[in-house]
Amino acid sequence: MTDQLTHDSCNPHLSVVIEACAGSGKTWLLVSRIIRLLLSGAKPREILAITFTRKAAQEMRGRLDEVLLKLANCPETELIDELVARGLLESEAKALVPRARVLFEEVLSDPYPLCVETFHGWFSHLLKGAPLNSGVPQGLKLRDDFKRLQDECLEDWWTSLPTRDETPVRAAYELLVKELKAKNANDLLVGSKGFLTVKAEWLSYISECQKRGVDPLRSVMDQSNWLDVQDPLKVALDDSNNLGNLMSLASYLENGGKKDVGYSRAINDGLKKHAHQYDLIEVADTLKPAFLTRDYEFLSQLLASGELKKSLKKLPNPEQLEQQINKTRQYWAQVLFDHYRWVADHRAHAIHQAWVTIGVDMLSHYQAKKELLRVQDFSDLEAYTAKLMLNSDVANYLQARLDAKYKHLLIDEFQDTNPQQWQILLSWLNAYGEGEDKPSVFLVGDPKQSIYRFRRADVRLFNEAKTYLENHFKAKFHRFNATRRNSPAVLAAVNAVFQLPDVPAAYPFEEQTRNPHAKNIYGDGEVFCLPLIEAPTITRHTNRNALINPYIDSTKESKAKQSYAEALQVAQHIHKIKSEKNASWGDFLILLRSRTHLSNIEKAFRDCGIPCDSPRQGGLLKTLEAEDMVALLSVLITPTDDLSLAQVLRSPIYALSDEQLMQLTLAKLSEQHQSYWHLISHPDNQYHHIYKDILSWVDLAKRLPVHDLLDHIYADTQLRLRYAQFAPPLQKDQVLSNLDAFLALALDLDGGRYPSLPRFIAELKKIKRGAEEESPDEGDSAVEEDSDDDSTSSDARVRVLTIHAAKGLESRFVILMNTNTNRSGRDNVGVLMSWLPGDQGPLHMSPIFSGKPKDPARQDLRDQEEAIAEIENWNLLYVALTRAKEAVYISGLANKADQPIAPNSWYDRLDRAGVKPLNEFNDVVVHKAKSISDAINSHEFFDFEVTWQGESSSLAPFDEELISPEQQKVIDLGVAFHAIMEHVMRMGIQNARELPSNDELVSWLNIDSDLVNDARRCAMNVLSSDFGKDFFFSAEIENSWEELDIASSDGRLLRIDRLVELPNQLLILDYELSISDITHDLYQKYQLQMATYRECVSKLRPDKEVKSYLLSGKGELLEMNGPN
Repeated sequence: MTDQLTHDSCNPHLSVVIEACAGSGKTWLLVSRIIRLLLSGAKPREILAITFTRKAAQEMRGRLDEVLLKLANCPETELIDELVARGLLESEAKALVPRARVLFEEVLSDPYPLCVETFHGWFSHLLKGAPLNSGVPQGLKLRDDFKRLQDECLEDWWTSLPTRDETPVRAAYELLVKELKAKNANDLLVGSKGFLTVKAEWLSYISECQKRGVDPLRSVMDQSNWLDVQDPLKVALDDSNNLGNLMSLASYLENGGKKDVGYSRAINDGLKKHAHQYDLIEVADTLKPAFLTRDYEFLSQLLASGELKKSLKKLPNPEQLEQQINKTRQYWAQVLFDHYRWVADHRAHAIHQAWVTIGVDMLSHYQAKKELLRVQDFSDLEAYTAKLMLNSDVANYLQARLDAKYKHLLIDEFQDTNPQQWQILLSWLNAYGEGEDKPSVFLVGDPKQSIYRFRRADVRLFNEAKTYLENHFKAKFHRFNATRRNSPAVLAAVNAVFQLPDVPAAYPFEEQTRNPHAKNIYGDGEVFCLPLIEAPTITRHTNRNALINPYIDSTKESKAKQSYAEALQVAQHIHKIKSEKNASWGDFLILLRSRTHLSNIEKAFRDCGIPCDSPRQGGLLKTLEAEDMVALLSVLITPTDDLSLAQVLRSPIYALSDEQLMQLTLAKLSEQHQSYWHLISHPDNQYHHIYKDILSWVDLAKRLPVHDLLDHIYADTQLRLRYAQFAPPLQKDQVLSNLDAFLALALDLDGGRYPSLPRFIAELKKIKRGAEEESPDEGDSAVEEDSDDDSTSSDARVRVLTIHAAKGLESRFVILMNTNTNRSGRDNVGVLMSWLPGDQGPLHMSPIFSGKPKDPARQDLRDQEEAIAEIENWNLLYVALTRAKEAVYISGLANKADQPIAPNSWYDRLDRAGVKPLNEFNDVVVHKAKSISDAINSHEFFDFEVTWQGESSSLAPFDEELISPEQQKVIDLGVAFHAIMEHVMRMGIQNARELPSNDELVSWLNIDSDLVNDARRCAMNVLSSDFGKDFFFSAEIENSWEELDIASSDGRLLRIDRLVELPNQLLILDYELSISDITHDLYQKYQLQMATYRECVSKLRPDKEVKSYLLSGKGELLEMNGPN
């Protein structure tokens, strides 16, 4: 980096905007600026750093801690060098050495930490500080499973839709289904790009419409020139002269060539339909072949053909006739062209009105249901924050809070900001007058890495923000295009590709160089195109027997085999590079634009003995081992479910072979048993031990939470060991991780307290039906510290990722697969939105959908969106190429057409940029993995060591004391009581009378209806007691915390039910169903527990006296402040 850039970026008194290329050290700059802010005396709580993912926020915190720790412990000379590198003069660095030494301790011990958040995390903090009269719901729980939440809230909306006779909503839905078909109609409402996903933008749009006096139902109409005029085809057909000319045209064309005769036939058929008063759409479709192409464009030849001219010469005035024919054909071509534009605009207007009608009704229901459940989603955070910050009545209050709290703002990856987020920021920054003490602003990003348009990110905002900060905050701007990451060869390829003539004129690329201070440990590097894989020929069975030879979709089968062959070629190349360059598996990164061919890649890599980690987002419940566990739990509910029991028997738990299962089936039929369960229940059956196992688990399922039940089963069957023995070597770690992840899932769902096994299974089915990205991820493979180069630990695996998932990562070798395609992969439906930089809200919102002809009303808006999409396509390629440190390899599938290379594909761009092909490929060598039996014999696996040597009893398979149903009910009541107390205090109720009803508590907290009445009574007894006002509703309460986690001196994590701060005291409150007698053992435990709480709180807050109290569900109070 240049000295001036570093000096300005790290100067705590300057506002700065940095546009820096990939691999240039943007994160280093951000962390360095934070360090300089701390060195200058800024308090951690005065710094707000915003980034775009939780992972990035964690990485920033981690990097900051690493640097601060280093500054605290490194030799003084090294410390001074570190400070000088961050823009200080040597004399300034020496003077700040004492300050730098204590920064780490100060930051860690500060009770108000430095705020490193995502936008949504920051919005959540803002909303918690909103005044009660702001109109924003308070105390809502954030749900990140948007699709499942949406399904839950709208279930009764969909159920009631068919019963809404003659209502606008039902009529609108029927129109959508008629025009778009059911799937597209539903996607347009509740899909990943449907109405509900743009709720925050819609509310901003409504606000803008109100300001401009515009009706949102007229979004398409206001753009159209056709909705206020009559159908051009009707006008033309109603004119006798025009109609006569069309008839004459048909008669003349009959004497022309073969095409002319076809045109004549189309015209005559159209005229007949018009005469019989057919619908104008049918008339137009019949006339169309004579004038327009299939794509509704003018025919290339509308003038008289040579054959037609010859026939005209036999008639008087042939030249005049030819001119008349040409004029008539061009006139009617224009009429039909205009007719289809008229139809398209009317269709778009009708679909838009239906979309808005349904969407508004659906959104109203969705919001009301969420408020009843006391939950919110991420779009609510944006919508509510925008409502607060852009509402003048409340904005001043919040802006004053922000002014008092934050003095320094840092934003990373600004190119990923969406207009709503920018407007919220702008409302804060605009509140400062010219003479006021404004916060410093540090903004960094790279427009070339903006790849999140599907999340409404707008790359145009970068320049908008840059101009704003230069004008209002006197910000310095620096552009930096020197990378530390890419090798010279990779850098040359990037420069060559992004200087091709077809790069959009607006594309923000400048030639990149290599940072002269960067270490070059890999030499020049290399970039090659691997040979394209030809499509195989698929043989179709003629006269096939459907029972023997299944139907094969030859196109899909060919593409699958072609993709598998590509993966085999890549695998061979990885083996070659690994051997030649002394690389490890972890040095390779495979990048994909989508996960379409992921299964083929995984299979090819397994066949070649290559361990890989692939995108596992939402894949846990689709794995075989998770399905086995669901089948087992289903058997515990319904043992006679033969399908589930067969899966359990076939699984590694009991490992029956196909032959054994077939024998069991034959025995069931021959002995006339209703199910496998009835068959194995007989004591003389060879599988009776399985019956006894399952029977004991059925009994446990009645008493234990699902997690504890599974934990018993895992231990009782040595389940992990069994799966490890049967899993292929390259999948063993992943299989075991998935089993652990399933066990963890049982604990995560409702805190492991699902009241019944059937409800747990039902919840799993809901999750499986939901969006894939919201489903539980597969487990992370175990890491073995002493693994060698051939191990299968997760740090020694080839990574397979989508380009979006790889953003921010780097790798020694990068391989781009399936690059020889120019298909956009865009969805059939979505939302067309025009939100220009600088505007407070969108100027246009309407649904988009596939089909031709396109409505001309919104063509300009579509063109703008297409231009942004084209730039993002280039951005994706830029991000992919710049992940590589040493080398990039480009792979793809050959086209079946004459041109093997698809025009304008990524492969084509690299080829035109001069990247050479790599043709040193022999036949693909498949390195087969070991067989299962070899793996079992050769691979050691360490599981839990069982030391118990006694004899187990089939009637009591577990030696620990089980909790009785009565004891479990008391435990569940205590949990429900605590949950109510936590929830209502977070809600901020003002007195006991505001305690929610039983029904509300059941809905909000998912409390068992059998417990809610007793649990609510306990809460009411506490809140309405004599001490309730002082502990919960007193005006003297300065602060309070619910369910506060706190660490004891020996490292144990403790949880205080409620901590109350008064002017001179801190009160620890602990809820219990009842208070034990002073002579009881429990009393002594309470005494010790409260003493520990007081000790911990006193260490954190020595400034105030700390007292502790037990509060019982009967309304009793016991002060426990005795000696420790």
